[in-house]
Amino acid sequence: FNITFFRFIYIYQHYSKRVQYNEQMISQELLGITYSEFDNTMGPQLRYEYPSGVIEEDFEDLSDYVIVGKKLSNKVITIIQPNYQYSNYPIALENPKYDRNTLTFAIGLVLDPNVDTRPYEILLRKMSSLLRALEIESEFLFDSNSKIKLKSMLRSVFEQIRNTGEVFLQMDSANVLSCQVFKCCIEPQEVEDWQVPVLLYDHTVLRSFPWEISLNHV
Repeated sequence: FNITFFRFIYIYQHYSKRVQYNEQMISQELLGITYSEFDNTMGPQLRYEYPSGVIEEDFEDLSDYVIVGKKLSNKVITIIQPNYQYSNYPIALENPKYDRNTLTFAIGLVLDPNVDTRPYEILLRKMSSLLRALEIESEFLFDSNSKIKLKSMLRSVFEQIRNTGEVFLQMDSANVLSCQVFKCCIEPQEVEDWQVPVLLYDHTVLRSFPWEISLNHV
């Protein structure tokens, strides 16, 4: 118990200064945001992207991994390219009102090639879940008049994440996008027993010191 306790203190002190949110780094990692969908005449199409041209030239090569079958829907798919990484989250909604009874779409994030994509997965999932909810409740994507709002939505999310590392976007009275991107914590290295202090006195002596109350219950 005593060695374990001191090992915990050692690890906490050693890593507490290293696990920090780096806003400047976050702002440089996100390169663009896209919205794609399946067109029954033309196949997979890149409908909107911000900034303009961020992956337009490469979309045909990426399309097989953007608009996918139902078995791969609702999963984060990441494609690694020489100059960027592209993470997207395909969704397939079934309803007789759609052509072929299915609406297939995907939100995608264009990221720096050297970045860990895991912190952005929660943003990707939340944006996709928001569009799913808007479509089910109000036909947001099915109605071309409302779908045009995606342009401003993608721009707003991109600029807020780039500027502050977080986004808050009110889509309507019932649907809000709220998310903050954090860097992944650094995994602590393995610590051996001989690398930490060894208790030389009876722990009952230490209890007589005015420790913080919660520590006395450890």
